[in-house]
Amino acid sequence: MRVVSDERGNSYEVERETTKSPLTDQFLKLCALIGVAPHEVITGVVAPFRSGAWGDLSTGQKRRSLDAGLEFWREPLARKKVHLVLTCSTEATKVAAALLKASPDCETLAGWGNIKLRRFRSPDGWIVVGLPHLSRFRLVGRPVSEAAILRLLVNL
Repeated sequence: MRVVSDERGNSYEVERETTKSPLTDQFLKLCALIGVAPHEVITGVVAPFRSGAWGDLSTGQKRRSLDAGLEFWREPLARKKVHLVLTCSTEATKVAAALLKASPDCETLAGWGNIKLRRFRSPDGWIVVGLPHLSRFRLVGRPVSEAAILRLLVNL
């Protein structure tokens, strides 16, 4: 947590040729889908511990990881400049919704089996859209899934 910002721009965009990860590709496609330039998006992790899957972490690692995420995001989400948060995992959605005191607003099938996308609203106007982790569920680029994402972003 010593370096909280890459001043060259959004790391997914700046490092796209370096990482070539599925998440980078999905993020850039998501920005294009919703019509937002990557450099206009604040990105970061809620759980800074890397693993192949959330279930691979011990209970203590999960707790410490989410505590670090809460600490990191508390200040940026306290600012009133941003009103839309897109999350990429159940855990990240829970953290964002809790910090913003957002309640469930609606949900829709993602077009990928029984996976659901969820939208939350806070009393002061924040919107949290919960997506599954896009490195595992590559929704962007699939028309049915893109339509589901856009449904949650209509009438904000």
